[in-house]
Amino acid sequence: MDTHQNHLTEAYWLVELQQHNLDALEWFIEKYKPLLLKTIRQKVDNPWDVEDIYQDTMVGILERFQRGSVVTAPKAWMVRLANNKCVDYYRKKSRDTELESFAAWVGLGDRLSTIDSQHQGSVVSEALEVVSEIGSGYREVLAFGLQGYTAPEIGVRLGIPGNTVKSRLNRIRKQLRVYFQSGSVEG
Repeated sequence: MDTHQNHLTEAYWLVELQQHNLDALEWFIEKYKPLLLKTIRQKVDNPWDVEDIYQDTMVGILERFQRGSVVTAPKAWMVRLANNKCVDYYRKKSRDTELESFAAWVGLGDRLSTIDSQHQGSVVSEALEVVSEIGSGYREVLAFGLQGYTAPEIGVRLGIPGNTVKSRLNRIRKQLRVYFQSGSVEG
């Protein structure tokens, strides 16, 4: 941007932004870059993650600009988008941790941790279907098992003996391991 553009008022750039002037978008991005980075740094400690989230924020800004959406409060909108990207970061991190725990519980090690975030939900859905195919009473045992309850605690909650819970958990693990390694359930 040249010096003349820096001296123009925010009101001018807002009008230009609403007319989808790319220079106006660039002006607002430059103006609020320090604020956006500060907002992200307040929520995320890792500097590489901060940079990734900032880049995701920029992509979001450009996507909305390209769609032709009218922005009347660019500062608030950009900060809200940065905040939302931070929330997305923690959601993804949580999903990744849950999937790694699930894979470890089933006995698949890192095999499932390489699945991208779009497919993680379908992995869990597939697991629940596999468990449903095993028989009644297994789905609840799996749900409590994944939450970290011990076999005796699950037994108390479901009103069944702890050894029955252990047997079901072992059968669930075996069936899921077989399923995710071969793609089919053993009888």
